[in-house]
Amino acid sequence: MSKPFGLVRSASRPLRGEAGAIKGVQHANGTLTTEMAVTTDTIAYTARRVVLTSPKPIEEVLAVLDAELNKAQEGQVAVVLGTATSRAEIEGRFAELYAGGRTFTYAAGLRSLSQHVTDGKDRFVRMFSDMDHSRWLNTYFAGERAFPTTHAYTFGQPLLAKEMLKVDLDVGLFVPPRALVQETEGGGTRVVYQLPTSWLGDPAPEELREVMQIAETKMEVFFNKVLN
Repeated sequence: MSKPFGLVRSASRPLRGEAGAIKGVQHANGTLTTEMAVTTDTIAYTARRVVLTSPKPIEEVLAVLDAELNKAQEGQVAVVLGTATSRAEIEGRFAELYAGGRTFTYAAGLRSLSQHVTDGKDRFVRMFSDMDHSRWLNTYFAGERAFPTTHAYTFGQPLLAKEMLKVDLDVGLFVPPRALVQETEGGGTRVVYQLPTSWLGDPAPEELREVMQIAETKMEVFFNKVLN
């Protein structure tokens, strides 16, 4: 029986690559345990957050957000992206989701696309579209402290996101974007989100920065509308 890789001593010998790095271990019984060469790159960049504050009650803000993000069609973004078979179908179905002049929509996560397609039921993880952090925190701490109403919204516009992703797939780490909606002392609301133009840092291709600036402007207009 071969021993675990970490316990092999005199009964095995290391195999080395051209640069002297261990590529694997030849065990006494003839079995070979190999290692993959893993490289690590750390990229530093400066992120920029926007914090918008309004005296508008959070209940009203959440109601407007749900309407503006077409919550009635929650989860359809995942269905479209997961089942469409052509560009025309994607564009046509998104035109329906954004009907009425909407800028963004919910970007809910699909728990089981195959189940959704076969049985027609909504099987989405709600937390990927609107996560109520305050609810579960207040439940967990059970009165030890009170957390203000706080929701994390995931939203997006895939037809705009594709213009960024086609330039740099690393943008996929940030799309769909998120925004934190939180109740303030005195009954107002604050909205926090990260500026798209700071997602990847500098330097970014000009083509990508132009699209990110468009997304940034749309987000600014959108959240100011929601908070007014």
